[in-house]
Amino acid sequence: MNTEKMSHAVQMTANVGVLIGLSLLVYELNQNNQHLQEQIDTWTVERRAADNQLVGQNPDIASLLYPHIAGRSLTALDELHRERLLHARWVNMQWVFNRVESGISGEIQLANIATIFRFDIEETQSEDVWKRRRRSYQEDFVEFMDTQVIANPG
Repeated sequence: MNTEKMSHAVQMTANVGVLIGLSLLVYELNQNNQHLQEQIDTWTVERRAADNQLVGQNPDIASLLYPHIAGRSLTALDELHRERLLHARWVNMQWVFNRVESGISGEIQLANIATIFRFDIEETQSEDVWKRRRRSYQEDFVEFMDTQVIANPG
């Protein structure tokens, strides 16, 4: 009988140890996920800053995005470059949108991409590019941009 009690006590201790180990593992995974989310949010902000810096330091790119301010008309090739540049920005925004929708990035990121997208549409006068390219993006992203940004000008 003593052997059975001892065996039971050992099993209970082992089970408690397993539960503590699992609890620590869950805690560690949550910490890692939180750290990863912070890294993604930081990368996103850094990426946007790099985009702004690129435009600010490169007059050719700036004049593609803002031809009306630069006082120039765009050639067909310029229009293609402009559309590709905007498309690259919007693909990045869709990536951020997906991260927010899946819970990886914080809701503040939606406000950020909405602000930048609104700026792209209004300041670069690129609503025509959006209308041509919108079917290139995921439906939920397009719906968000159409209903939350374009329909609600800043």
